[in-house]
Amino acid sequence: MALALVALGHGGLPPWPRALAALFVVGYGLRELQRASPRAPGYVSRIVVRGDGCFLLGFTRDPGSPVPVVMAHHWRLPGIAVGLAFSGDPAGRAEVILFRDRVAPDAWRRLAVRLRHAPGPGSAPAAGGTGG
Repeated sequence: MALALVALGHGGLPPWPRALAALFVVGYGLRELQRASPRAPGYVSRIVVRGDGCFLLGFTRDPGSPVPVVMAHHWRLPGIAVGLAFSGDPAGRAEVILFRDRVAPDAWRRLAVRLRHAPGPGSAPAAGGTGG
């Protein structure tokens, strides 16, 4: 958010459009900050990958009851992070970014294998997976 505001300041816009754009950037940044809070209802507090490759998500509103979800898509920044997008009822849509240094090494390797063999959206899940 700060970089966007700096860019707006150096963008050469007239004052009124600059103020409107800055208000938009701050408002959207605060909204995203609220959505990323651990107290937000859609905050994913737990991820479980069953042996059959199906994902279960625990949310802050009910962390003790993981909800089955389907992986909609994923991206990888090799060796650094993995982004996962899930969909399913009653979870709706959930997005997660996992950083390698925040995941146990064996779980990271199993997740990498699971994602390497991940089917396309709507396909049956691949065998194998991670726990935790």
